[in-house]
Amino acid sequence: MVLRSDFMSKIPPTSKIYPAKLLLFGEYTALLGGDVLARPLSSHHATWAFGKSFPHPTLERQFDQALHKFPGLVFDREKWQIWLSDQGYLHSSVPVGYGLGSSGNLIAALFDAFFHFQPDHQTDLHELKGILGLLESYFHGSSSGVDPLVSYVNKTLLFSGGDIISPTHSSAFESQLKTIDSGHRRNTEALVNDFHDRLSDPHFAHAMEKLNEFNSLAIQQYLNEDAGFEATFFAISELQYEWMNHLITDNLKARWRKGLDTGSGLMKICGAGGGGYYLSYEL
Repeated sequence: MVLRSDFMSKIPPTSKIYPAKLLLFGEYTALLGGDVLARPLSSHHATWAFGKSFPHPTLERQFDQALHKFPGLVFDREKWQIWLSDQGYLHSSVPVGYGLGSSGNLIAALFDAFFHFQPDHQTDLHELKGILGLLESYFHGSSSGVDPLVSYVNKTLLFSGGDIISPTHSSAFESQLKTIDSGHRRNTEALVNDFHDRLSDPHFAHAMEKLNEFNSLAIQQYLNEDAGFEATFFAISELQYEWMNHLITDNLKARWRKGLDTGSGLMKICGAGGGGYYLSYEL
């Protein structure tokens, strides 16, 4: 069967861009059931392109798993095969190993381009998170679905107690949070495993419980534009410097300490830490 048709050849599957994800609050404490606040980062994104072979053609097997688990889902296999035969791929400015969701925005793009739901099927953010998480597990073995969902809906999302909430407005603090490039990649899986090992120390576990409280408070203050946000950010920065210093790259430790000493340019881990991007609160 000839799948190619002249009028479909070399046409991008969608006209959209798919942003990276920036985790604002909830690093590691999400593993303890804590709240997570994440937003799209459009300065890094993926777009459709042609001229290279897509490096993950076996993703189709993962697509079939999703179709089996989610009966209302439909996969446009012919469109996918035409795209592959046209040497379609995703050109991405999202760096790998930096915690910005490089695989998440790829999955968001593929899902948006090649999947839809049956006409009588009503979906919601929880189902989308489950589908996208299953698809992204191709890369990680398991996935919460947070990264691809943020990229797919292109909105700030709060994950809290099983609820997924899209805040109705941008926070006034958003412009004061800046990303800092450590210049180093990291291995998230190894860092997460190390975190679980450290929880066997009751002192570390207690510190993480406090971090969980600070994260939840910071999220609410951020969303409500509460003046106490700066003090809570300071508390997070101080606690992470004391208990998660191993996750701060050597080239940023003096800058981090200076922020705590002066109260200006406060820093926190963004995602897994140990490299990638960090977050700074600039007055």
